[in-house]
Amino acid sequence: MLVNNIKGSFLAVQQFVSLGISKIAFCSESTYNLALRDRHMGFVLAMKAFSLESHLQHVYIAGDDVDQHDKILLGYHAAEEIFAKSEPEGIFAVNDEMAIGVMKKVNEMGLRIPQDVAIIGYDNVPLASVISPALTTINQPLKTMCIQGTNILRHLIHGDDHLKHRIMLEPSIIVRETAPHQRDW
Repeated sequence: MLVNNIKGSFLAVQQFVSLGISKIAFCSESTYNLALRDRHMGFVLAMKAFSLESHLQHVYIAGDDVDQHDKILLGYHAAEEIFAKSEPEGIFAVNDEMAIGVMKKVNEMGLRIPQDVAIIGYDNVPLASVISPALTTINQPLKTMCIQGTNILRHLIHGDDHLKHRIMLEPSIIVRETAPHQRDW
């Protein structure tokens, strides 16, 4: 069972574009993980689909020399690297923890979210809805994943080997304050 991470990244870029944002940066931890590789691929495909290829140089992927465990700190350092090279109008982080780190750095720089820099995360962790400003994020359908997983397990226990081998679940975007529905500023 997989979540369509390519579509999730596409939704993030689409949200930025709907706000008139074209200079979009991407930040990720190491992409050894298939889900993270798909999120990066989705970002690249979406940027090309919206004719924003010229901004594809605004990509930060943490190397092996960076501590991958503290994702908030990783996002903070990613934002440092991104702002040292460019002035993005939007930043897409591959998970909400990294997005929170990006938000911290953006605030320290005296920039306003979303007026100066819009931010979108991924995963819809509980903290995303209670921080200020609340984080726009890509939601993974966890409830559906649990139900599908339980059904698969039940079928396997009863010897049913006629299951679909691959189930692809669709993500959705949860629009909050860091990249709102409309550009009101």
